[in-house]
Amino acid sequence: MSQYWGKKTSYTNEELSRTKCIRCGELSSHVWGTCANGGYHIPLCENCDVSLNELILKWLVVSNWEELMEKYIRKVKNETLDTT
Repeated sequence: MSQYWGKKTSYTNEELSRTKCIRCGELSSHVWGTCANGGYHIPLCENCDVSLNELILKWLVVSNWEELMEKYIRKVKNETLDTT
């Protein structure tokens, strides 16, 4: 078994729609990649993706993180509505 989580190659939309979020187990809709995870692609659901984006912006001490998150959440919600 690999020491890393996720998949080495990118997920197709079909694969992603059938894959559970690595954090909470909900169906995934987003992918993250980190160097410390061997560059593997990690499936995340919408809520975990939003939470991770917020965490990173705060960690980077981005002064307008709230404004950026509002825009990102609107974008994510619109994409979700467009695909149904």
